Amino acid sequence: MPYLLKYHLIAVCMTFLLLLKNWRASAFRHFFPYSRHAYDAKILSSALCLKLEDRSGFKSSSPYGAKENSSRWRKLPLDKAVIPLAEYSKDDFETRDNLSKSTLDPRPMSSPGKASPVELRHIRGEQVYFKRDDLLRLPGSGISGNKARKMLALNQIPAEEFPECVASYGGPQSNAMLAIAAIVHSKNLELDLLMSKNETTMKSNSESLPLHAPRRFIYYVKKLPRFLKKNPSGNFFRAKMLGMELVELTNSVYHDYFRRDYGAEDNAPNGLEAPVPYDSAWIPQGGACSAALPGGTALANEIILFWSENGKGRPLTVLLPGGTCSSALILHREIRRIQEACKNGIKLDIKVVVIPCIGDEGYALRQMMGLNMATGGSGERNEIPSILKPAPDADFYLEDNKKQQYIRFGEPNREVLRIYQEMEESGMNIDLLYGAPSWSILLRHWPETEGCKFGSPLLDRRELLYVHSGGLEGINSQLMRYRHKGLIEGRKVQHPERQRRSSKELFRTGDLDFRGN
Repeated sequence: MPYLLKYHLIAVCMTFLLLLKNWRASAFRHFFPYSRHAYDAKILSSALCLKLEDRSGFKSSSPYGAKENSSRWRKLPLDKAVIPLAEYSKDDFETRDNLSKSTLDPRPMSSPGKASPVELRHIRGEQVYFKRDDLLRLPGSGISGNKARKMLALNQIPAEEFPECVASYGGPQSNAMLAIAAIVHSKNLELDLLMSKNETTMKSNSESLPLHAPRRFIYYVKKLPRFLKKNPSGNFFRAKMLGMELVELTNSVYHDYFRRDYGAEDNAPNGLEAPVPYDSAWIPQGGACSAALPGGTALANEIILFWSENGKGRPLTVLLPGGTCSSALILHREIRRIQEACKNGIKLDIKVVVIPCIGDEGYALRQMMGLNMATGGSGERNEIPSILKPAPDADFYLEDNKKQQYIRFGEPNREVLRIYQEMEESGMNIDLLYGAPSWSILLRHWPETEGCKFGSPLLDRRELLYVHSGGLEGINSQLMRYRHKGLIEGRKVQHPERQRRSSKELFRTGDLDFRGN
C-alpha cells in the first residue's frame, strides 16, 4: 500500500509540472505586463520541466529534450555592431624600451580606437617585442587581452539588438566564458539604464513602457569537480556572479555534442535546442567564429603600422599562444589581405607563428582549417599560419620524449612554473595556461649561447613580436592547482574564501567594480 501511494504522489507531481510547462508565464504576464517576473517565471518553468524529463528517465537527444532544432537559432547581428574607426597617431607606435616594474604605466586603456602599446624587453640575451593586448579594456564589459579582440564585435552590438540568450560551451575556468558573461551582464545594465531613461517620457505621454527581456548567458560544461562546486574560484566564480547559467552534461553527452573533428563552426550542434527559440545566438568554444574577424583585423592593422614605423626592412615573426588558434588564423589572413590590397606600398616580411597550448600540431591544424572554411576561406594551405614545433629536433608525429612534446593543457608542470617565475622576475606577468606554456616551448628553441642560432627557421635571423593574450585574472585559481600538487607553498596562494572576503571588502570601499578589476 505505501508503494502505491508513493507512485500516486509521483504521478500527481508529474501532472502538475506538465501543466506548469504549458501554462508557463502567462499569468504573470497578465497581471504584471511590464515586470521581469514574467520572464523569471518562464525560466523557472523551463528548469522544472528539464528536471521532470531527467527524473522520469526520458532519453532526449539534447539537454532540453530537443531533436533537430538547429534552425531555431539566430545568427549574431554583427551588422548592428557599432565599431568606431580607429584613430591612430605616430605616438601610438613608439616602442617602450627596457621598462621595469617601477617605470611601467600599468593603467589599462580603452579599446577600440586605440592601439595597444609595444614594449621591447630582453629575454635570455635576445630582444623581444611584446604587444601588450593585456592592457586593452572594452567599454562596458571591461574584458581584456585576447578576448578583447575576439569579442570586439559582440561587445559593440547595442543592447536593444543583442540576442535574448547567448550560449556557448567549454571548460569551467575558460577566459571566453568569463568574457561572454561580462558582455551579457553589461547589456543588462544598458537595458536597465535605457528603461529608466524612457520611463518618465512614456508615463508623461500615457504610453506603455516597452518590455525588454533580460539577456541570458547559458554555458555547457562537463560535470564539475566537487572541489570547484564547494569552493567556486577564479573565472568560474566571477562568471557566476555576473549571472551565467550553468548546464552540466555527462561526459558522453558533452562528447556527442561538442566534439569537432574538423575545427570550429559558427552553427550550434545538431540536436541542441535554442533556449529561447529564434532569439538565441551560438558562440563556439573560445569565441572561434566569424565574430572574431573585426578584432583580428584591428590587430593586423596595428602590427603592420607598428612595423612600417619601426621595422627598417627587417623580417618579423609574430608569435601567439594558441588554444583554438583562431586568433593566429585570423591575424595571418588579415595581414596577407591588407598587404595584398596595398599595391603601391612596400610589402613587409611578417610571418605569423602559433604555439599550440592545447593538443598538438594536428589538433591546431584541424581547428584552423575548420574555422578558415567556416569564415569564407578558400581552404588553401597558405591561408594557415605556421606552427612552432615542440622542440628543435622533435618530430610532430613521433614524439616519445616529454621534452619533445607539447605541454598538456591545464596540468601543473614544473617547467611551466619555472618559466612563469622567470618571466615574473623580468617584469612581465603571464598566465599559467597559455602564456607560460607557450614560452616554455619557445625557449626550447632559444640560442644556448650568445651568437648561436635559434632552433627553428621560423625564429632565426628574424625579429620577434609576442602578442600578450592576457588571462591574468585567472592566475589565482591556476596557482591553487599547483599548490594542491605540492609544487608551491600554500602561503603564496590566496584561498578562494579569503579572496571572496577581500573582494566584498573592496566592494564596500568602492575600489572594485562588478568585473572584479
